[in-house]
This record gives sequence, C-alpha cells and structure tokens, in this order.
Amino acid sequence: MEVELRDFVKSGSPNRFVGSIGHANSLEYLINTLKKYDPNANIEVQEFEPDYSAAIKLYQDDFDKEVKAKLKPQDKEYIKWKKFTDLMVGKLKVLEKKNIKGKNLVWTKLGKSKPDEVLIAGAHYDTILHNEVTKELITEGEMPGADDNASGVAILLQLISYYSQIEFEKTLKIVFFDFEEIGFLGSKEYVQKHKEELRKKNFLGYINLEMLGHDSKVLDEDKKFGNFCAYIRTQNEAEKSWAESLLTIGKEMNTGVTFNLVQNNFNLSDNINFWDENFPAITFSQNWERDLNHKNYHTSSDLPETINFRTLHQSFLFIGGVITSLVLDVKP
Repeated sequence: MEVELRDFVKSGSPNRFVGSIGHANSLEYLINTLKKYDPNANIEVQEFEPDYSAAIKLYQDDFDKEVKAKLKPQDKEYIKWKKFTDLMVGKLKVLEKKNIKGKNLVWTKLGKSKPDEVLIAGAHYDTILHNEVTKELITEGEMPGADDNASGVAILLQLISYYSQIEFEKTLKIVFFDFEEIGFLGSKEYVQKHKEELRKKNFLGYINLEMLGHDSKVLDEDKKFGNFCAYIRTQNEAEKSWAESLLTIGKEMNTGVTFNLVQNNFNLSDNINFWDENFPAITFSQNWERDLNHKNYHTSSDLPETINFRTLHQSFLFIGGVITSLVLDVKP
C-alpha cells in the first residue's frame, strides 16, 4: 500500500492539477500499472469535454447559499469567500478557453454468473492547491495530494492487483475520476454517460474512496485512532439499509478501524453525481467533523510522510472486504 501511494504521488510530481504535465503523467502511471497487473485487463480511458458551466454554477450557488445568504458584504469571511468564488470561476473560464479535456480511467471485471449486477468503486486522481489564508487558487505549486486523494487511489490499485487473479460472480467497475477538484466534473460526465445503461442493469451502487490516509489521536476530538466515517444521504431508508449491510460486512474483517454511518448529504466528493440520479452511493473517508486533515488539506504539505499507513492498511482491509464480498456474492 505504501509503495503504491508513494509511486503514484511521485508519478504526478509536482502536481496533478488538471491540464498539467504531472496530471497527464499520473494517468499514464495508472494505465501502465493496471497493464502490469494484467496485460489483458479491460481498461478504458474515457475522454470528455468538462461541463464547465455546471461547475461555475456549483461554486456560485454554494456561495449564494452558504455565504451571501448568511453574511454581510463587509464581513471578512464574506470577502474571503467572495474572492475564492471569483477566482474559481475565473480559473474555470480559463480552462474552458484552453479547451482542457478530462479523462476518466475505467477498469472492468465482468461477473461470471451475474454480469448484469454491477458494483462501481472509485476515487479521484487530480489535485488542487489553495493559499491557506486567502483561499486563492494556485495552479503551479507543489500538490503531492497524498491523503487527497492518493490514499483512495492506492487502495483501489492494491485491490485490482488481487482482483486480476480471481473470478467474480458479479461485475465490478473501478473508476479513477478526473476533475473532482474542479466541480466534480469527471463523475458528472461518467454518470450522465452511463445512467441509462446502469438503470437497465441491476446497479448495486457506488462506493467512493476519499481521503483515507489521515488518522490522529492528538488532533482527534474523540482522542482515538480509527475514527472514520461512511457518508450517505439523509432520509433515504433504502440507502441506509444498503449502507448498514456494507458496514456489517466490513466489521467482520476485524481491522481495527471503525466507519461510523453518517447521514448528512455529504457534498464534497464524487458521490453527489450518483445521488443526483438517485443511485445509491456511499463515501468512505476520514472523520470530517471530528478528525479532518485540516493542516494538510489542499496544501503543499499533503505528503506521504504525513500518512498513517497503519490505518490506511486497515481501511483497505475493511473496504476490500466489503467490495470482495459483494462481487463474489458472499452473504454476510
């Protein structure tokens, strides 16, 4: 796990910001790694035109709802987030003018007996950097993105290395999403492209991996290790029941990490685009409310040296147990 994470971060040096050389190199690393695991692997690079207008609307709506509706224009927080929003919108317009395209990487393993029952797991591979004080977007600095989100990528790579050697009963698709840091546009494109296909099949749901490398005891408000979360929608009993069944499987792995179920409409990752089409989705991540990686989040200090590899491995065992059980059709 540590090797995969470090090698992936190194491949995208100095950063994996969309349109950069490091971003392109990191995608090439992912493709080559999947081919190394299995020369006959079913992989596809899905290039797309990012929906920049949707991202601009997302940032503007968020500002209007969370800042403009609550604060006065002269307030320091209002001024800071107004600048942030304007800078993000401006950068999106620049990327659109440069015709920067996105690329999702999809690995597929068809099920032997139930190929139309499909599970999707994913993690984004791009990075972003903001000034810690002003929140100004920086596009050419160091963005190692070890926790955000090489941690999720590394878990999926390790799983694929094992999965390439076995057969499944159900179909598994693992997607490395692009443009997550710029309005979740990679997953938006994927869902829009495949939504009718997924509705025709028996789509089991989407498992999202986001920032699984940070785990502290000193900074954790509950003062304990392994204090992670599984985020789903509020007031959705079907998704809650599905998520609880996944956590039951994961707990049987006895890994030492706990994923507490949180129903809060988590809107900071690629799960939101699956929810927009009413597909079940769950995000496995660190505890954003009690032990978020504040110090390194979207900074140049998000380095492999800051990762708690023990907990990352435990998360791999937990999530891997969940995914494996589903695609092998093993009942808990």
